[in-house]
Amino acid sequence: MFYFNFVILTYNMWTVANVLGAEEQEHDLSSENLFTANRFTRAFEDDEVTLDLDDPPEESWVIRTLCEFGLPWATVT
Repeated sequence: MFYFNFVILTYNMWTVANVLGAEEQEHDLSSENLFTANRFTRAFEDDEVTLDLDDPPEESWVIRTLCEFGLPWATVT
């Protein structure tokens, strides 16, 4: 079942990549896909683009925020 779900997820990602890419580049998808399945899979596996993510918040901030909600398992040590 895991493989089936993974295949469906990958297919949906490939479809969305083609739709968004075609819209961005004004490509007509009725003739052919913008990205081939092989190109998408290589990009998916090789991770050609690095993401510039912010640093995660300090742990003390996270614990304080959870304590404000009154969660019993969130305690300040």
